[in-house]
Amino acid sequence: MNRPSDEDIEARVRTYMSDRGEGEVPPGLVAAARSQAQGPVPRSGSRRPAWAALGSAAVVIVVASLVALLVLAPKPIVPVSVPSGSPTAVVPSGATPTGSSAAPTASPVRLSDTFPKEIVGMPVQTVAQALTLIASGRLDGRSAAVAGYYDSEGLPCPYPEPYPQSRETVLNGYCHLTTLRDAATSPFDDLSNPIPGIGLEPFLLAGTSGSDALDAHLSTSPGLMPVPVIFIGHVADPRAWQCFAELRAECRQTFVVDLVAWVDGSPTAVPSLAGALAGAEPGSSVVSVTALTASDVPSIDPRIQFADDSAVSLASVRGPVDADGTAQMSHVVVDDASGAVLATKSLVDDPAYAPGLLVVSSVDRDRNEAPNPRVHFSVQRAGTDILTGVIEIDQFAGSVLPAALEPGDYGLRAWYTSGSDGTGTPTDVCDTTITIGSGDEIALTATWPPKQGSCTFDGQLR
Repeated sequence: MNRPSDEDIEARVRTYMSDRGEGEVPPGLVAAARSQAQGPVPRSGSRRPAWAALGSAAVVIVVASLVALLVLAPKPIVPVSVPSGSPTAVVPSGATPTGSSAAPTASPVRLSDTFPKEIVGMPVQTVAQALTLIASGRLDGRSAAVAGYYDSEGLPCPYPEPYPQSRETVLNGYCHLTTLRDAATSPFDDLSNPIPGIGLEPFLLAGTSGSDALDAHLSTSPGLMPVPVIFIGHVADPRAWQCFAELRAECRQTFVVDLVAWVDGSPTAVPSLAGALAGAEPGSSVVSVTALTASDVPSIDPRIQFADDSAVSLASVRGPVDADGTAQMSHVVVDDASGAVLATKSLVDDPAYAPGLLVVSSVDRDRNEAPNPRVHFSVQRAGTDILTGVIEIDQFAGSVLPAALEPGDYGLRAWYTSGSDGTGTPTDVCDTTITIGSGDEIALTATWPPKQGSCTFDGQLR
């Protein structure tokens, strides 16, 4: 494939930024951006809570990110033809096929001898097989063990804007360029001629277990990419409900990794959690465990809402393995102190669940009289807090991820404290009430007068 010309890339960048309302691209920046995109960059990007005040140098960074995406990204997924005699998924020993859905036709790509045929009680499948399962809907809220060669490339990313101006969430790829392929070649080896092929774009997020083993391997073997791995993962993750309506279908196709099960010949430790399998079907198994505070559970599953800071663990539990090698997934929240199960939610869609989105943001003011001031917020239903959090202020504004809320009436409160942990005395509190309908997107900004005085909420409904 021939490398696109600078003029072609610049035209596409200008169109992209114009469509997003990001401002003008000064002439000649693409050539400068290309040198940034081709230079050393960090392995991964991280979301910052707000857009920094950017000058022309920052526009170079924006263009560099787009050049990386336009020049480095592998070709889109292509259909797979299935020749006769192709192997089908192997049902692991002791597994009983369950469910009534017909298994899709297997892909023609054979599993490399590099990989084991079974891991944590599941048959190991190729990337091409996983793509067939995704296309058929069989990985919607269901997991599969997928082997392939993992590679990632850092991007020189700018700070994103606060929501709702920013439309990127954790599932639609802000500053994210990874690939899992059946071929042991990197699409990033030749920056001007990326290698075409079939691939997944795996996301390792909060809730992924075993990622420390992959990080350790990469830190001890720098530059040795791609890495043979086996990921257990699913699509149609609940966090897709945090995506804005125009991007939700894309978010639902994101392959979210539950467990990094195997890295370059070594299986990783499979987590366990007492109580997580209480009432589960025979053959079920825990595949990931995340320790967190109850109020942070919605960051992994927005359908499960707590407002307190008690210590809990969220487990991803797979059910019995079906004939096609997939298993239904559930989230189970267990109280660390008592061992009691606080919530259980299947990852398979509930047709009755149709939330709206609430985005809470804040504009900073001069608060020199208090060290490290923080803006806090809470959402109440029927007088009880169901969500709480901190709005991190960076470069005068900040926001939190969209909250998926079931239709109904809610209260919203914002306040300042002098302590980042929320222990300071709340000051300048403001309250409002809102009604959220199915599919609504409501954005509210807490704004304070200079120096002191209660805030007011300004907002919009889309």
